[in-house]
Amino acid sequence: MPSNSIPHRDLPFFKDLDRLLQSNRFRRSGGEILDWFLSEMLTREYGLTHLKLDPVPEEYREEIRTLCASYFASLNLTEPSTDLLGIAQQHVESMGHRQMKGAFYTPPEVSYMMAKMQFHDLDWSQYPVLTVADPTAGSGSMLLSVIRVMAEEHADKMERLSLTAFDKDRRACLCAAVQLLSVCLVNKFQVGEIKVIWMDSLTQEVYGYIVHCRNYKYGPPTYSADTIADLPQRPAA
Repeated sequence: MPSNSIPHRDLPFFKDLDRLLQSNRFRRSGGEILDWFLSEMLTREYGLTHLKLDPVPEEYREEIRTLCASYFASLNLTEPSTDLLGIAQQHVESMGHRQMKGAFYTPPEVSYMMAKMQFHDLDWSQYPVLTVADPTAGSGSMLLSVIRVMAEEHADKMERLSLTAFDKDRRACLCAAVQLLSVCLVNKFQVGEIKVIWMDSLTQEVYGYIVHCRNYKYGPPTYSADTIADLPQRPAA
């Protein structure tokens, strides 16, 4: 896996995102541009049409397709735990001089350390299936770190891993879905299950189901009919 020594600003994804934000020939907000990227990734790349996301305007399609390609290129240059879209959200909000609506993003180094601590002395004989849930997942930083630790230290048990992300911010959920799917598919990590649910973990109110993918051995998912193996495979890192 890559050593993640490349500064974020030098990654293809952030170069193209900055170029698009700065030129912004149609005077659209950074949030709209990020939403179109998420729509293109989830609807066009992964076929999750049940989400009914706003399509990319035709006049922006070429730029957004370029952004998708540079996102995949950047995944090949970074560690699986790198929260690219969390960084992108903060960047977009800061350029618009707006507050983050109370959102806080965990530094990847902290997420990675926490994940390593959780797996340090785990008795795998007690866990035929290991379920890891994050009730305030944001763009998925903690779960990305879980995937990285599993790949580094327990790769032979990856298929036991079930990941669930909850968040009450819809855009954060879409970011988490893109990142969890993409990191697994690019690196060919055969995790057992990925779930992302748009909900308030405190009130337990569910606003919508974003994605639920499983390996075939787990049986059919309960929503979004694809298994992980059905999704388009990305070039290996």
